[in-house]
Amino acid sequence: MSRNGTPIVNISTPNGRGISINEFLDYNVGHEGQVLNNADNIGRSHLAGIINANPNLAANQTRLQT
Repeated sequence: MSRNGTPIVNISTPNGRGISINEFLDYNVGHEGQVLNNADNIGRSHLAGIINANPNLAANQTRLQT
């Protein structure tokens, strides 16, 4: 959750080929929106403001999100 209340989903750790596989049984986004965090360091989102690095990622690790 961001400081302004926007939900943040950290994408999963990529496999050896750099692909982050993210599976959901149900995917609904509320009126406040949602951020899929693929940042490897602290950054700014237009929707959520300042967000922390995704702890599931190392620098330059993800090439593709599915």
